[in-house]
Amino acid sequence: MTATAESIKIANLAAQAAADKLGENLVAIDVTSVTPLNDIYLWVTGKNERQVSAIADEIEIGWTFFATAYWRTGVNRDVKALMLDYVFQFVQTVVFQVGANNFRSRTAVERLGGKLVLEHKRDHGGQLHDYTTYHLTREDALSGALSASLG
Repeated sequence: MTATAESIKIANLAAQAAADKLGENLVAIDVTSVTPLNDIYLWVTGKNERQVSAIADEIEIGWTFFATAYWRTGVNRDVKALMLDYVFQFVQTVVFQVGANNFRSRTAVERLGGKLVLEHKRDHGGQLHDYTTYHLTREDALSGALSASLG
């Protein structure tokens, strides 16, 4: 399976936008054969933090999966706290894509302070699935469940 035409179009638009902001070393990889969750990963570098901040002001994180033995042990919370603390040095907004019926993950993102901004459908292997998009800003995160863990 390969990325859909729509995904390729969006990746090209994102790559052009990053290049227009002097992004370097742009790499797009079709990951449809590796994961049903995404079609294309796009990596872009910049010469310094200021340039990286100009290239993108948000990043999508998540897609972490832990064996059920690690549920409710604090592992996911600690990993999210590390990721958020790090990425908020560079971006203003963290984006989470969550399956619309994945109420456990939706509740977890809401506890972090995430705000629901979009309900939509995503194509995975020719099937449409309901998704939700959440945005989390540093300010919202500082009032969320991980506030004590963020620097």
